[in-house]
Amino acid sequence: MYIRHKLTATLVALSTIPFVFVSFMAFVTVRNEIVTQKFHELGTLADLYKKRASQTTDTMVARGALRELVAEGLEQGETRDIIIGRKNEQGDAVFLVPPRFLSDPRATEVVSKDRKDVAITQALSGREENFTDMTDYRGVPVIAVTRFIPERGWGLVIKVDTSEVLLPLRNFRFALLILGGTSLLCCWILAILLAESLSRPVRLLTEAATAMATGSHSEQLNLIQQDDEIGVLARGFRLMQTQLGVKYEAYERQLRQRSAELIDIESRMRGITDALRNSALVSATDKQGTITYVNDKFVHVSKYRRAELLGRNHRILNSGDHPREFFDGLWKTVLSGSVWRGDVKNRAKDGSFFWVDTAIAPILNAEGEPAGFVSVRFLITDRKNEEIAKSQFISIASHQLRTPLGTIRWALESLRLSLGNNLPASQREDLDAAGRASESMMESIETLLLLSQIQAGKVGVTLSTISLSSLFEDFAASFRKQLGTRNQLLICDCPPGLNVKTDEKLLKEVLSSLLGNALKYSPDNSRIILRALEQQDMIRIEVVDSGMGIPAHEQSRVFSLYYRGENVLEAGIEGNGLGLSLVESLIRLLNGEVTFVSRQGKGTTFSLRLPVHSTR
Repeated sequence: MYIRHKLTATLVALSTIPFVFVSFMAFVTVRNEIVTQKFHELGTLADLYKKRASQTTDTMVARGALRELVAEGLEQGETRDIIIGRKNEQGDAVFLVPPRFLSDPRATEVVSKDRKDVAITQALSGREENFTDMTDYRGVPVIAVTRFIPERGWGLVIKVDTSEVLLPLRNFRFALLILGGTSLLCCWILAILLAESLSRPVRLLTEAATAMATGSHSEQLNLIQQDDEIGVLARGFRLMQTQLGVKYEAYERQLRQRSAELIDIESRMRGITDALRNSALVSATDKQGTITYVNDKFVHVSKYRRAELLGRNHRILNSGDHPREFFDGLWKTVLSGSVWRGDVKNRAKDGSFFWVDTAIAPILNAEGEPAGFVSVRFLITDRKNEEIAKSQFISIASHQLRTPLGTIRWALESLRLSLGNNLPASQREDLDAAGRASESMMESIETLLLLSQIQAGKVGVTLSTISLSSLFEDFAASFRKQLGTRNQLLICDCPPGLNVKTDEKLLKEVLSSLLGNALKYSPDNSRIILRALEQQDMIRIEVVDSGMGIPAHEQSRVFSLYYRGENVLEAGIEGNGLGLSLVESLIRLLNGEVTFVSRQGKGTTFSLRLPVHSTR
């Protein structure tokens, strides 16, 4: 379409140029002819008037004769005018015969000699010429003929308005415009037809090429039957189109076959990928160990953002618990082209640790050498923690802590009873401190025993319907003395008749641990809230304090064994770091969950969610 329009415009422009030139020349020629003819007519008349004025000897008679000639020579309705003038003493022109179109001759009977653009001044200067660039006494453009009558010293001017002389030229110009418009229309039509004949083959070739680019090879080019260069190009294009069509069909068949195979492979891979994505931490590295891919579970467990992992080495997760020889053996195995398998302890971004059962397989290149590695890891943190807890328990039990500790407690109690108040105050305080330490140690041992039993599946659950309001009253009574020592207040908030079916003994153990922590870590004169509410088929129990709170960077480790906050250690508050680990284990045993919200220096809220009717 663009080529056709361009050709059309070019052809119209080329055809218009000679017409415009011829029209211009014709217009100039006609104009010159009209002006020449008018000068001849006015010149003949001027010569006649000059002769008459020269033959008369008497000035008055001559003036009268000229007036009669002027009156006879003028026709009504024309702009032709005859002007006769002479010079006055100053050399200015004075009219002898009043001009035809001057209503008040006295007002303009003198024309300054400096007016070179007025015909009468030229005539009085002796010039006998034809003028096309003059104005008359009215300031109107005129065509004028001037004559000088030396016998009288008169100047004679015969003039006609230029507009009247050129009036026939207007009709000629209108005719030229009509002829030019008709010619231009004809040129435009011919140009369109010619441009179409020139651009049509190019357009057909363009359409065929566009169709081939979109995969269609059926565009018809047999309409181009020319024997010129375009025809040769079209025949070559048809041959290429046929060959490409055959090859395209072959490729399309192969593509359909490969697509079916890929769909089958993709379906199988999707199943494998889904299984890995939901159950394993998957990563890939290059030969140097730089991470190039991690799946969502890897990001979630490591607590690093994907951008923080890509481009880094797995050393970013190094917990520091494995010796260097451990990783040397790992690299030696995978670089030899074999798969390495083992348990690895990693450190997440927030400082928490997690264990993974790891398999690292090399990706071999064409030469059979490792070009990269793929790692598949399964979380085994719980199992490892259980193993560690059991190991610790066995270690402690192997030393028979309970037996010597019982002997120590008995001995301390005997000393207190036998000596009584006979001991000095400092020794009595030491004896009391030793008693408290032994009691704390015994509590830790009992807690460890309970945790070990829970992990070993030896703790049974006995379900009963518990009135939470009654349970809360019991806690208020049992903690009354402890609350009074620091002027603390326990507020119990429980709707009447709210019950839960669970193991009462284990639930009391959980709430006792949480309330004990709330009292221990809250300041004097503070309030602790114990409340319960029903949420659909769950019971929510909250323990709220305004104590020290848990540092944000440590909150992921709250339920870890032996965890104690940095702020607690700095304050020197006693504890063994087993209570919250026991709480989590017991709540899980009761088919519930425990969560918390804490702000350092503002307090902590622990929330228990238990089913209204336990299914255990």
